Amino acid sequence: MKKISSQLLVFILYLWSRLSFGMAQRIGWVIGSLFYYFNNNMRRVASINIDKCFPDLSVYHKKRLLKKTLQQTCMTGAEMPAILFKSPQKLLQQIRVTHGDKLMQKLYEEARGVMVLGPHIGSYEIGSMFYPNSYPAAMLYTPPKIKTLDRLILRARSRLCKNMSPASHKGVKMLFKALANKEVIAMLTDQVPVDAGGTYVDFFGHPAKTMNFPTKLYQKLKPAVVLSYVVRNGIGKGSTLFIEDLEPLIKKYEMLDDIEDPVAYAFSKRFEEIIRQYPEQYQWTYKRFKYHPDGLDYYEKDKK
Repeated sequence: MKKISSQLLVFILYLWSRLSFGMAQRIGWVIGSLFYYFNNNMRRVASINIDKCFPDLSVYHKKRLLKKTLQQTCMTGAEMPAILFKSPQKLLQQIRVTHGDKLMQKLYEEARGVMVLGPHIGSYEIGSMFYPNSYPAAMLYTPPKIKTLDRLILRARSRLCKNMSPASHKGVKMLFKALANKEVIAMLTDQVPVDAGGTYVDFFGHPAKTMNFPTKLYQKLKPAVVLSYVVRNGIGKGSTLFIEDLEPLIKKYEMLDDIEDPVAYAFSKRFEEIIRQYPEQYQWTYKRFKYHPDGLDYYEKDKK
């Protein structure tokens, strides 16, 4: 029975992947609109995050942002079947404009290795394909609980990135090795660290437990560091990829005595600026403030 259910899931995802990207996004937009009008955990978490990060917004504008957030989040989900089954080259055609590709090439040619850091914003799955398509690269991923999806995601991402590993001790060693070999590594660094590590960094005025692993890589191997993100241009209009040099900002914060982790602080502050520019495309449905230095739990406290 379990095998039949897995096969049915794969079949449904495959059928969905046959839709055009624009049509899939439109369906996701409709589903997100429906999520806005019903009580659900995704809506609840996004509402809490928006309340905390945009306290000066009016009630009307918070509700408007919440609705757009759910629409964009469901558009991300609606894009996934295509990402699992369509060819990487076809998917990369969704990136209509790229800012910073010459900078990326220049930094790679310096032969220091390049560490690419990014937030969960817009079509981040497609954005992550740009690097292994253009450079020898290594990447980590967080396996989903459904084994069938895990196999599909690993297969899809491994088509371009041969050095792909779950976020584990083995995966960490792989990233160190890749940078030592002057290759490119890429990580989405706005998720809560799963282990005991991490440092608290101010994010929209609240302490957020943040990965310190990029700092360890930077301190040990001194790679170039770039910030990368992809935003949707509109339904059916593709996306724009941005690449920028983050190292000058890191060096600036290294000069300040009160900054505990200059790398985490640099990417967190820059993420905040980007999110303020494209607030509806950020992953507000994620429990970014799950941990607090004083033991507070915003999400349980506000749970109805």
